[in-house]
Amino acid sequence: MANPNHLALLEQGVDHWNDWREEHPALALDLSGANLSGAYLFEARLDGVNLEQTNLTQACLIGANLENANLRDAKLTRAYLSQANLDSANLTDANLQMANLSQANLSQAILVRARVSGAGLEMAQLTGACIEDWQINGETNLGNTLCRYLYRLRGYRDRYPAIGEFTSSASFLNFVQPNVDAKGIKRRDLLTSQQSPKQGGAVKQERPQFRWIAWGGALVLMLLGVGSLIPSLMVKLSTQQVVASSGPAPDSALTQRADFSLSHTFAKHLAPVWTVALSPDGGTLVSGSYDHVVRIWNLEQNEVVRVLSGHTDVVRTLAINLAGDMLVSGSGDMSLKAWDMNTGQLLKTFEGHTATIWSVAISQDEQTLVSSSYDGEINVWDFQSGQLRYGLSGHTGPCWAVAITPDGKQIVSGGGDGDIKIWDLETGENLRTLQGHGDAVRAIALHPNGEQLV
Repeated sequence: MANPNHLALLEQGVDHWNDWREEHPALALDLSGANLSGAYLFEARLDGVNLEQTNLTQACLIGANLENANLRDAKLTRAYLSQANLDSANLTDANLQMANLSQANLSQAILVRARVSGAGLEMAQLTGACIEDWQINGETNLGNTLCRYLYRLRGYRDRYPAIGEFTSSASFLNFVQPNVDAKGIKRRDLLTSQQSPKQGGAVKQERPQFRWIAWGGALVLMLLGVGSLIPSLMVKLSTQQVVASSGPAPDSALTQRADFSLSHTFAKHLAPVWTVALSPDGGTLVSGSYDHVVRIWNLEQNEVVRVLSGHTDVVRTLAINLAGDMLVSGSGDMSLKAWDMNTGQLLKTFEGHTATIWSVAISQDEQTLVSSSYDGEINVWDFQSGQLRYGLSGHTGPCWAVAITPDGKQIVSGGGDGDIKIWDLETGENLRTLQGHGDAVRAIALHPNGEQLV
């Protein structure tokens, strides 16, 4: 069990914890079994700490020092571990499914029976790690992984200090392939230790790819002729056409333009950017982050014009009204907040969800607000009064996305069950369920005419 004194220190904030560790570097710390789900531990000093069986689901551990930490059987599902130092960490039986480990240092880490299905290991350092019986699948991203050698069996570590040098991408894949069996691995471009990004090494691609990387909660604004926003720690854009047609290719800036270029990087957030929205006139960008803050950016001046504080958890979704003067934010604190974009004033708070809010939509007539949450619930609100009209249930698992048709008559929702549901906004009746996805539906886009959805 976690030492209550140590847990109390951490609860006072990362800065306080790091200062205290600086003063007591030799003290053994125990946070085992603690519930730190969703905790903000950005650049926390957790080296050597006992974190066995600790719940770190969706925790922000970007840049954290976890060297020699005991993470046996820890829950790190969907945790943010990019640029974290996990050198020699014990991750035996740890659950790292869907975790972001991009650029993390896993040198000499023990990954015995670790579950890394769907995890992102792009540009991670794996040299000397032990991967005995680790569980990976076709969604595990090993793009640009840096590794000279690995250990398959922990028991032979001292006897055979190195089982082989990886001199090519193929040799690395051939080594990890037996651990994947029939499921296979997504063979993305892998760099060996002799082909680091700084040296410009590359693996030949069938189609040219462009990469932009934004670390530390930065936003990247891409010029796509008409403009597109990419909120991510690691963003890949391809010249592959995104519009499919049986006839002639559409004559648009997006399909015709090949010189994708970086316009500006916005880097004021203190943690990963989770969501963004663009005003209808294209002059204002709004971003929500793991630091619980909403920032409003002037795209002509490339600077923050307002900072909206009030949420006590991650800001996960944003919506701007058609007039471009009101903003709604949804958070892990289970609340929705409406803001005046011109003044930054908090207009009202919508409360009624019992789980993390994942999506929000405003009707074009500004009379209705629709939101969805992790428990699968959809709430329909009167946007002007802030009162809850009714709730909808129907998805099995989380409801990741909601949208309102342009005519304001229907709600479209996408869920973790892979279903898309269409609801009558007036009555709440489920009009239709669309099936065909093999996994969760996490995003929905509607054509302006309301007749097509993606």
